[in-house]
Amino acid sequence: METSDIPEGTKIVDTKWVYIVKRKPDGGILKYKARKVGRGFSQEAGKSYDSDQTFAQMMRSETFKILLVIALYHN
Repeated sequence: METSDIPEGTKIVDTKWVYIVKRKPDGGILKYKARKVGRGFSQEAGKSYDSDQTFAQMMRSETFKILLVIALYHN
């Protein structure tokens, strides 16, 4: 989305990355996990958004992987 596509006066919700280290019972590292979350606490119902017009800002990992493979295939 281009900055020019955003209506004037619209407040954009900030996002941040959350990183987690999953550990084995013996304390060793099992895997690293990361997710991007919206910081929606700054929103006000009815003012910042319509309660019937909310959307997830992230896609499923399977969808991302498929898009990545298609992009790699087409260079």
